[in-house]
Amino acid sequence: LRNTVLLGIFYTIGIMASYLAYQKGGTASQIVPIGQSVVIVTVILAAIFIGERDNLIKKLVAAALVTAGVLLLK
Repeated sequence: LRNTVLLGIFYTIGIMASYLAYQKGGTASQIVPIGQSVVIVTVILAAIFIGERDNLIKKLVAAALVTAGVLLLK
């Protein structure tokens, strides 16, 4: 329950930050790539809070490749 509440708080902060970025004049081409970094942050936070340290380097590389792939689709 604690992890779920923490995830909800971070997700809410992320949504509010994206909304404020759009209000301040940011374009989707500027804001979306920053939002894609959530994949990498998720891997890092999972290693810290949950203790998922098996194959950490592989997970970080995979997360970076996924983010790069999403950016190339644009």
